[in-house]
Amino acid sequence: ELVDLNDYIADENKYDFIVSNPPFYEEQTYSGNGQRNLARHTSSLPFSILLQKVSFLLKEEGVFSVIIPYSVTPSFILSAAEHRLYLSRRTDVANSPLKQPKRSLLSFRKLNADTLLSKLHIRDAEGFYSEEYLSLTNDFYL
Repeated sequence: ELVDLNDYIADENKYDFIVSNPPFYEEQTYSGNGQRNLARHTSSLPFSILLQKVSFLLKEEGVFSVIIPYSVTPSFILSAAEHRLYLSRRTDVANSPLKQPKRSLLSFRKLNADTLLSKLHIRDAEGFYSEEYLSLTNDFYL
């Protein structure tokens, strides 16, 4: 379900934890499905607007977590800092140790402190699911 962040701004509540898988495709290649385009492309929710609203909604001790493409991670972190959101945790996710990361899992706080850095490989060098990935997702499989 698509949510309008303005609906949350209006109620003036502050939140302990905000999680977002925002639209992150920046290219102008759209599908024929308008709802899909809205959910996937930053033209519907630019990162700067997302960060501005999250900064307003987040409690001083709150945490904001997001998943974004690895390629835009440095600029996203800089933009977040401009909105008083500082990186506290970063996990770069790659399909295997032989591949470049595709996504970054980021957590931000309003307090600027040390950052915990890690990497997650979904598969090992032989192509099997890695131990880290299996441990992380174990509770989601029957």
